[in-house]
Formats: sequence, C-alpha cells, structure tokens
Amino acid sequence: MAAPSILSIDFSKSRTGICFGRPGERPTLSSKSFAKWEGATLDEAAAAVIQWLPEVLSVYKPDLIALEAALPPIASRDQTSARLALGADFVIKGAAKLRSIRCYEIHGGTWKSAILGSGNLPSKQAKAKSLQLARGMGLEPKDDNEADAYCIWLYGVLHLAKFNDTDALAAIAKLQWKLVA
Repeated sequence: MAAPSILSIDFSKSRTGICFGRPGERPTLSSKSFAKWEGATLDEAAAAVIQWLPEVLSVYKPDLIALEAALPPIASRDQTSARLALGADFVIKGAAKLRSIRCYEIHGGTWKSAILGSGNLPSKQAKAKSLQLARGMGLEPKDDNEADAYCIWLYGVLHLAKFNDTDALAAIAKLQWKLVA
C-alpha cells in the first residue's frame, strides 16, 4: 500500500509555495502568484485562488493538505494580504471537506520549531534555513516560498506518522526525518 500523498501550501499573496509528494519519495516543488500584477484587487486575487484550487486538487489528488495557518489580520502589517490569506484558508479547507481530503493546519512557529529547530527565528534566518534544508535534500526550490512549502510538507509527514496506525508509514516518516536531520 502506498503512503498517503501530501499537498503542502505556504500561502502568500505575492508567491505561494506548493509541495506535493508521498513520504519516502522525492516531492515536487512549485509556486503560484495570485496577485502577480501591480494593483491587483482583493477580488481579482481571490478569483485567482478559487480558479486555481480545483485544478490543483484534481491534478495532485492529495490524501492530506498541510496548510500553514493564516495570521490573524491584527498580526499583519498588510491588511489586504491578511484578508486574502484568511479567505484562501477558508476556501482551501472548504474544498478539502467537499472532496473528503483531510486538511491539517500548522502554525508557522510549530513547523519551524519541529523542522528548523526554533519556532521564533527571525524571518530572514528561517527562510535561509528552509532553503538550505531543501537544497540539502537535493531539491531545487526557486525561492524561499517553495522551500517553506517543503518544510511544511515534512511536518505533514510527521503528522501522518503520529496519527496513522500503519507501521509502514511510521517507518517511512522516520527514514525521511533521518535524511533531513
């Protein structure tokens, strides 16, 4: 039996990092911009998310979506980005529910602590560590968004190993983790 597939999403208005794969296999990295043009309105960016989501779910057919939790608007300097991230979070979780896909929300500090060793690293340092980790695993992230999506994917592997009863999945996750450590 193949290990469950994981789609991880590091959502951002400027560039969203995406990682897909099964534990024990090399995942694929990509990214997508939902407001790639200057002056895109919130409605235009939201429409781009809604248009993209069914396509990505149909192509990848994930068993689990590992999604970085959106920051509350009060914690963000850019209210447009915060609103779009919360909206995307809402739409992704709803689409996952309609397709019976498990969706696991991971707070940034949680995955950074587990994967990078500290949940409160300064942003530049955390992004540099994500890039170093992904490249050290033989992946070629185009930017830190893709590298962060890979780290979120790794946390999704750990989540599956913790909550799935199959010994095979736990063994695969431990092997993946040893490669990263």
